[in-house]
Amino acid sequence: MRILTITGISILVILFAFWAYLLLFGAPKSVNDIFTDLGLTNGPTDIVIDSTENQTTELANNENKLVQLSTKSLAGFVYLPPIIASSTSTSSPEAVIKSPAKLRYAERGTGHVYEVDLGNNTETRISGTTVGKTIDAIFSSNGDYVALISENGDNTKTNVYGLGIGNKVKELPDNSYNVTFIDNSTVNYSLIEGGITSAYSYSFDKNNTTKLWDTALQDIDIIWTANGTYVVNKPTPWLKSGIYRVSNNGSLTRVVAPQYSLTAVINPDGNQILYRYFDTAQKIITSRLLDLAVDTNNISTLVAIPEKCTFIDNKALCAKSFALENNNRESLNNWYRGEIVSNDTLWQDRENGSAILLDKLSDLAGFDIDVINLTHSPDNKTLFFINKINDTLWTYHLN
Repeated sequence: MRILTITGISILVILFAFWAYLLLFGAPKSVNDIFTDLGLTNGPTDIVIDSTENQTTELANNENKLVQLSTKSLAGFVYLPPIIASSTSTSSPEAVIKSPAKLRYAERGTGHVYEVDLGNNTETRISGTTVGKTIDAIFSSNGDYVALISENGDNTKTNVYGLGIGNKVKELPDNSYNVTFIDNSTVNYSLIEGGITSAYSYSFDKNNTTKLWDTALQDIDIIWTANGTYVVNKPTPWLKSGIYRVSNNGSLTRVVAPQYSLTAVINPDGNQILYRYFDTAQKIITSRLLDLAVDTNNISTLVAIPEKCTFIDNKALCAKSFALENNNRESLNNWYRGEIVSNDTLWQDRENGSAILLDKLSDLAGFDIDVINLTHSPDNKTLFFINKINDTLWTYHLN
């Protein structure tokens, strides 16, 4: 009994001493400190400048044909070619690489911008500006500007940043769509205003906004090319979509007749259109390659899904899988919603409409690769893409 009494008194003394310490030294500086510690407040959605110095990470040195370049989740990326200079030596006037090729990308969720040096195989964070809930990133071709698109309640917010400047350059209107850098100092975008779609262009050099045209179509993708602008209705399995060319006053000229589940990929010159649709008469998925330069429209074996295709020397190169080639017209919508995975192989088309199998990506990786944001280096030797399953960055070396 005596031992229990002593033990009880000791516990009370300890509890009293702990209470006294909290009373004198542990009080929060403000009420907000309590809720911050408890995790009851939402994360910031506005811009927060992180002053942490640049962080450099060495990547695994991998010489394989298929290489994973980052473990972070990407919102978007751009390839920056090497900077070449001529040798000053008269005995060996060959070209000298002043700066190796790089990949610049923005991290999903934070908007932090990283740069992968393909020469020394390192990754460096070059921007610590935090943009909460970043879901998409569009870079200018030289990587000097990036448009970060973030969730803002039921809307989206698009802010353009100058990398190296450290602050916001331009805030586009809420719910800006089809954000595209036309050149290194001009960004185009669209807005739905009063039931119509309006296209705009903003110049960083002139610091002004120009309205380009209006169209009655709303749920559309706008593709700006070197030889004109095209509008494609977003794909739907039970409504028809078409492809149209836009004139300067906004009038539309039909290029491809409306079809169900239609998607299209247009080469940068604007003269070749690879498109896919559900043929209701044959009950099959059909792909065709329309060449406007020579006025031909031939059957293609490639599946034209914009995120999975690119053009190399006017030949389409696409990632494809049976999951998106079957004759279920709902399969494309299911893929966009993330309900099915595309286990991809790489194919390149040929003159006669057939295609050559380049590789089975999943066999090379040892797990599923679902390609999106497919692009290539200017020398046509390397492909770059994001694996949709985990949003990681990958490269594939072409033969």
